[in-house]
Amino acid sequence: MNLTRAVPSLPPSPPLSASHEQLGVIPARFASTRFPGKPLVMIAGKPMIVRTYLQAKKASKLTRLVVATDDIRIKEACEAVGAEVSHKPGTLNLKTLNPAP
Repeated sequence: MNLTRAVPSLPPSPPLSASHEQLGVIPARFASTRFPGKPLVMIAGKPMIVRTYLQAKKASKLTRLVVATDDIRIKEACEAVGAEVSHKPGTLNLKTLNPAP
């Protein structure tokens, strides 16, 4: 008895046109409860967020890459390497919406 069955394949994705933007967003909060300051931890001479940004920048399908942060120190570190940064001070911590029981 053959238990395999044909799985329909997905249609191919349409080609990206110049009018389609592929946005990548790197969230970077400074005030983590488990590891405060994690995005700015130095790894081989560079802040972790900078390393993350530089690696993500290599993604060939992204047309735009933004670091989203609530901290001026993260903003400044990223802008120093040419990153586009969305800085919103005092952004909401999602844990305050859904505290653990």
